[in-house]
Amino acid sequence: MTTYALLRRDIASLRDVNFRYVILDEAQHIKNHTAATTAAARSLNAEARLALTGTPLENRLLELWSIVEFVNPGMLGSWRDFNRRWERPVAAAIENEGSKGKARDTAGRAEAESLRARLKPFLLRRTKADVQRDLPPKIETDVVVELT
Repeated sequence: MTTYALLRRDIASLRDVNFRYVILDEAQHIKNHTAATTAAARSLNAEARLALTGTPLENRLLELWSIVEFVNPGMLGSWRDFNRRWERPVAAAIENEGSKGKARDTAGRAEAESLRARLKPFLLRRTKADVQRDLPPKIETDVVVELT
Protein backbone atom coordinates (compact mmCIF):
# COMPACT_ATOMS: atom_id res chain seq x y z
CA MET A 1 0.00 0.00 0.00
CA THR A 2 1.35 3.40 -0.95
CA THR A 3 0.32 6.89 -1.97
CA TYR A 4 0.47 8.34 -5.45
CA ALA A 5 3.32 10.65 -4.40
CA LEU A 6 5.34 7.73 -3.03
CA LEU A 7 4.53 5.66 -6.11
CA ARG A 8 6.19 8.32 -8.25
CA ARG A 9 9.15 8.57 -5.88
CA ASP A 10 9.68 4.81 -5.48
CA ILE A 11 8.82 3.62 -9.00
CA ALA A 12 12.40 2.52 -9.76
CA SER A 13 12.17 -0.21 -7.12
CA LEU A 14 8.42 -0.90 -7.41
CA ARG A 15 8.53 -1.67 -11.13
CA ASP A 16 10.82 -4.65 -10.34
CA VAL A 17 8.19 -6.24 -8.09
CA ASN A 18 5.78 -8.76 -9.62
CA PHE A 19 2.49 -7.93 -7.94
CA ARG A 20 -0.44 -10.28 -7.98
CA TYR A 21 -2.85 -7.35 -7.86
CA VAL A 22 -2.48 -3.61 -8.29
CA ILE A 23 -5.54 -1.72 -7.11
CA LEU A 24 -5.79 2.02 -7.53
CA ASP A 25 -8.21 3.78 -5.24
CA GLU A 26 -9.18 7.30 -6.28
CA ALA A 27 -7.98 6.35 -9.76
CA GLN A 28 -8.83 9.79 -11.10
CA HIS A 29 -5.24 10.55 -10.04
CA ILE A 30 -4.16 8.86 -13.29
CA LYS A 31 -6.64 10.65 -15.56
CA ASN A 32 -3.89 12.71 -17.21
CA HIS A 33 -2.28 10.25 -19.62
CA THR A 34 0.93 12.30 -19.81
CA ALA A 35 1.48 12.72 -16.05
CA ALA A 36 4.34 11.09 -14.12
CA THR A 37 1.87 9.43 -11.74
CA THR A 38 0.09 7.78 -14.66
CA ALA A 39 3.35 6.58 -16.20
CA ALA A 40 4.45 5.17 -12.85
CA ALA A 41 1.17 3.31 -12.32
CA ARG A 42 1.26 1.85 -15.84
CA SER A 43 4.82 0.61 -15.40
CA LEU A 44 3.91 -1.63 -12.46
CA ASN A 45 3.93 -5.38 -13.17
CA ALA A 46 0.72 -7.08 -12.06
CA GLU A 47 -1.29 -10.17 -12.88
CA ALA A 48 -4.51 -8.19 -12.37
CA ARG A 49 -5.39 -4.51 -12.13
CA LEU A 50 -8.38 -2.71 -10.73
CA ALA A 51 -9.23 0.99 -10.66
CA LEU A 52 -11.74 2.47 -8.24
CA THR A 53 -13.03 5.99 -8.71
CA GLY A 54 -16.17 7.97 -8.19
CA THR A 55 -15.18 10.34 -10.97
CA PRO A 56 -13.78 8.43 -13.95
CA LEU A 57 -14.21 11.50 -16.08
CA GLU A 58 -14.53 15.15 -15.20
CA ASN A 59 -13.60 17.20 -18.26
CA ARG A 60 -12.77 15.01 -21.25
CA LEU A 61 -13.35 11.44 -22.40
CA LEU A 62 -9.58 11.11 -22.64
CA GLU A 63 -9.52 10.92 -18.82
CA LEU A 64 -11.61 7.78 -19.00
CA TRP A 65 -9.25 6.38 -21.65
CA SER A 66 -6.31 6.91 -19.30
CA ILE A 67 -7.91 4.88 -16.50
CA VAL A 68 -9.04 2.10 -18.87
CA GLU A 69 -5.55 2.00 -20.39
CA PHE A 70 -4.14 1.26 -16.92
CA VAL A 71 -6.64 -1.54 -16.25
CA ASN A 72 -6.76 -3.10 -19.71
CA PRO A 73 -3.98 -1.74 -21.95
CA GLY A 74 -4.89 -1.49 -25.62
CA MET A 75 -8.62 -2.10 -25.12
CA LEU A 76 -9.53 1.33 -26.50
CA GLY A 77 -6.54 1.69 -28.83
CA SER A 78 -3.90 4.37 -28.55
CA TRP A 79 -4.89 7.76 -27.17
CA ARG A 80 -4.71 9.17 -30.71
CA ASP A 81 -7.06 6.45 -31.99
CA PHE A 82 -9.39 7.03 -29.03
CA ASN A 83 -9.38 10.77 -29.64
CA ARG A 84 -10.22 10.31 -33.31
CA ARG A 85 -12.82 7.56 -32.89
CA TRP A 86 -14.62 8.58 -29.72
CA GLU A 87 -13.56 11.79 -28.03
CA ARG A 88 -13.95 14.21 -30.95
CA PRO A 89 -17.25 12.80 -32.33
CA VAL A 90 -18.84 12.50 -28.89
CA ALA A 91 -17.69 15.99 -27.85
CA ALA A 92 -19.10 17.36 -31.12
CA ALA A 93 -22.43 15.63 -30.46
CA ILE A 94 -22.61 17.14 -26.97
CA GLU A 95 -21.69 20.62 -28.24
CA ASN A 96 -24.28 20.36 -31.02
CA GLU A 97 -27.18 19.37 -28.78
CA GLY A 98 -30.30 21.29 -29.55
CA SER A 99 -32.13 23.39 -26.98
CA LYS A 100 -34.39 20.43 -26.15
CA GLY A 101 -31.42 18.20 -25.32
CA LYS A 102 -31.53 16.20 -28.53
CA ALA A 103 -28.22 15.65 -30.25
CA ARG A 104 -28.32 16.59 -33.91
CA ASP A 105 -25.05 14.77 -34.56
CA THR A 106 -26.13 11.15 -35.06
CA ALA A 107 -22.55 9.99 -35.73
CA GLY A 108 -21.48 11.31 -32.33
CA ARG A 109 -24.43 9.65 -30.62
CA ALA A 110 -23.61 6.37 -32.35
CA GLU A 111 -20.00 6.57 -31.22
CA ALA A 112 -21.07 7.35 -27.66
CA GLU A 113 -23.29 4.25 -27.68
CA SER A 114 -20.46 2.19 -29.16
CA LEU A 115 -18.11 3.29 -26.40
CA ARG A 116 -20.73 2.68 -23.72
CA ALA A 117 -21.34 -0.85 -25.01
CA ARG A 118 -17.62 -1.61 -25.13
CA LEU A 119 -17.04 -0.44 -21.55
CA LYS A 120 -20.23 -1.75 -19.91
CA PRO A 121 -18.89 -5.24 -19.06
CA PHE A 122 -15.93 -3.68 -17.26
CA LEU A 123 -17.68 -0.99 -15.23
CA LEU A 124 -19.65 -1.27 -12.04
CA ARG A 125 -21.55 1.94 -11.67
CA ARG A 126 -23.52 2.65 -8.56
CA THR A 127 -25.68 5.72 -8.38
CA LYS A 128 -26.05 7.84 -5.28
CA ALA A 129 -29.49 6.28 -4.71
CA ASP A 130 -27.93 2.79 -4.81
CA VAL A 131 -25.27 3.72 -2.26
CA GLN A 132 -27.49 5.69 0.13
CA ARG A 133 -29.58 2.70 1.15
CA ASP A 134 -26.38 0.84 2.16
CA LEU A 135 -25.21 3.64 4.44
CA PRO A 136 -26.25 4.24 8.04
CA PRO A 137 -27.92 7.56 8.84
CA LYS A 138 -25.56 10.52 9.00
CA ILE A 139 -24.47 11.41 12.52
CA GLU A 140 -23.28 14.92 13.28
CA THR A 141 -21.64 15.84 16.56
CA ASP A 142 -20.67 19.37 17.54
CA VAL A 143 -17.70 19.51 19.87
CA VAL A 144 -16.79 22.84 21.40
CA VAL A 145 -13.04 23.11 21.91
CA GLU A 146 -11.52 25.94 23.84
CA LEU A 147 -8.37 27.19 22.17
CA THR A 148 -5.34 27.56 24.42
